[in-house]
Amino acid sequence: MTFHPAIVQQAADGILTGNQISATGAKALANTLKVNQTLTTLDLTYNHISVEGAKALADALKINHTLNTLVLKSNQVFDEGAEALAAALKINQTLITLDIASNHISEDGAQALTNALKVNETLTSLSISCNEICDKGAVALADASEVNQTLTSLELTGNRISAEGAKALADALKINHTLITLDLGINRICAKAAEAIPISPIFGHHGIETSAEGVEALAGVLKINHNLTSLYLQWNEISIKGAEALADALKVNQTLNTLDLWANRIYDNGLVALTDALNVNLTLTTLNLWGNKISEEGAKILAIALKVNHNLTTLNLEKNAISTEGAPALVDALKSIIYLLRSIFVLTKYLAKELELWPMR
Repeated sequence: MTFHPAIVQQAADGILTGNQISATGAKALANTLKVNQTLTTLDLTYNHISVEGAKALADALKINHTLNTLVLKSNQVFDEGAEALAAALKINQTLITLDIASNHISEDGAQALTNALKVNETLTSLSISCNEICDKGAVALADASEVNQTLTSLELTGNRISAEGAKALADALKINHTLITLDLGINRICAKAAEAIPISPIFGHHGIETSAEGVEALAGVLKINHNLTSLYLQWNEISIKGAEALADALKVNQTLNTLDLWANRIYDNGLVALTDALNVNLTLTTLNLWGNKISEEGAKILAIALKVNHNLTTLNLEKNAISTEGAPALVDALKSIIYLLRSIFVLTKYLAKELELWPMR
């Protein structure tokens, strides 16, 4: 196969996203990887490499000793391709980042990756986001996490994981001492079961019976886990009860620095619990509360906490119901700690105007 000169130049840098190289191109690149001693990053996002392309690259990984990052997002590799890559991970000793998001991978592919993670000692980052591993896949990966001692980042966004999968991962975190980033965004951890109901980007998991069991399990492990620094739980139907559980954990946790609760349902009552935790927590630096139906009353309570907390540096309050009644309190709080709070997103005309008049120094 002959590549266009522009693609050849991109290949030298390892970035070939969106070039429609297909399985044929992937096979040609795989043959190159078998002898190449310099390429460290290969990004083939949106290239339709399919199962055959994934298999060819997997074979190359069994021989290649230099590639450390492989990105295969949105390539329709399915379970068969994931299984081939998993087999390669049992042999390869150099790859540290593997991204196979959006590839129609189910619990079978997750199980194959689980088996690989139990023996692989080099991979540190794995993204299986936007696939279909569901609870069985999450349980399998949790099992691997109890054994694996090198993985530091696990991204499972958008995989129809419910409370069952969340609890299994929480149990694994009681044993695992290496994972520092866990992304469970756009799942169903507050659903009692992973019903086959489509996730709507506007209405969330409409129609699913909610339970706080999943988030309570994760909150519980935050009280004893001393390694996790980032937890992403956006779009999980987390309600007031879940927010209260997380708040209790934040009062004793001393390692988490990023908590993403974007597009949940914590309301003012949930925010009250979180602000209470902010009064004592010394490590959280980033808190995302985008779209949680927080009103001006919640903003006023948060403002009081911000005058006490000197650690939070990023706070996102976009898409809430904070009106011009709650914004002044936040402005006053920011004026007293503006040198500490480096970014704040509160989309109200009042706050935007006030901050413009009072520049960060």
